[in-house]
Amino acid sequence: MSIYERSKAKSITADRAKIRSIVQSSMKEMANIVGSTLGPGGRCVLIERDGLSPLVTKDGVTVAKTLGVANAEANVIIEAAKEICLRTAKSAGDGTTTAIILASAITEHGLDFLEKNPKYNPQRMVSELNDLYSTIIVPFLKQHAKPVRERHELINVAKISANGDSVIAAAAVEAVIAAGEDGQVLIEEEDSDGIRVETIDGCIVTSGLKDLGSIGLVFINDRGGQQAKMDNGLVFLYDGTMNDLKVPAVIQTALEGTEDYGKPIMVFAHGFSDVVLSKFAQTTKGGYSVIPVKTPMGGVANSRSMFLFDMAAYTGARVFDPGNVDMLISDDEVEEGFGHFETAKVNLFETFLTADTSSDEGKERIDARIAELKSIMQVAPNDRERMFAKAAISKL
Repeated sequence: MSIYERSKAKSITADRAKIRSIVQSSMKEMANIVGSTLGPGGRCVLIERDGLSPLVTKDGVTVAKTLGVANAEANVIIEAAKEICLRTAKSAGDGTTTAIILASAITEHGLDFLEKNPKYNPQRMVSELNDLYSTIIVPFLKQHAKPVRERHELINVAKISANGDSVIAAAAVEAVIAAGEDGQVLIEEEDSDGIRVETIDGCIVTSGLKDLGSIGLVFINDRGGQQAKMDNGLVFLYDGTMNDLKVPAVIQTALEGTEDYGKPIMVFAHGFSDVVLSKFAQTTKGGYSVIPVKTPMGGVANSRSMFLFDMAAYTGARVFDPGNVDMLISDDEVEEGFGHFETAKVNLFETFLTADTSSDEGKERIDARIAELKSIMQVAPNDRERMFAKAAISKL
């Protein structure tokens, strides 16, 4: 048995008539397939998936991503055309099907025009199309655009993607309104019938007791739920790894003699040595809950530190590091140093906590952090860091 490998040899086509035929036929074929999903009367497409059940969808960008043909020359055109859908989805979030249909029409009529005017520079045609777009099309669309604000208007828009299904459209609008402009909406499949919309208020951290190793099970105080549960406690944020007992000692010294002494504490840090974990475990067994949680990895540089500043905005805590942690034990820094949570649950794989952000100060903290993240997103050097900042905004 031989394994198929794509040949490094390239087929070079220089014949203009043949190139024109390949481009037009490939674009038309893609537009016909993706275009079949357009609008409320659009048809669903059944897509084969390796190792999974077939996917039924009428999402244009999903259909476009899966397209491919056996002919190498035609496949190059289709792969190039996919960028139209992907860039449209990235910049606008919708309209991918319309974009590929327009691209097919522009390609067909553009090639016809250039064939009838062989001396016309193709780059000049592209430049003129761009000018028409900015000077005529965009002003026309803005002039005739209708603002959509009311709930029933949003449902009418949602029904287009829902194939006219009012129940699905109403659920989608309810979820989007609940999440807000920068919020996050997650879709999950269920075996049962019907559609449910659940709103989760709080912060979910993708790090749990399992990340602490075998000692993590010691912190469980809810055996039935296999989790650590706490109410009305403090949050301590440390931008570093706790290698010795210095930071735990600072925390204890700062709280002694205050009204917060004895409250449960959640400690977020990049890592904990075995000595520190043992100290926290002993304290927790003694009835004074201190639950360590590792900051989650985000896949981008400095993601752990960014998480801590997000948590600071949510809980009102201050982010300490090895250089300034001693400031916590000065009298005027104790109240500002710790954040507060209302409820917290730390299971084996996730941490969930809620904090009160209804005060003017809480809202200002979150608004300021969101503005900061939006600035980071604008100057991010790549898509991964932009998506990370966007996800952080949605969580806040």
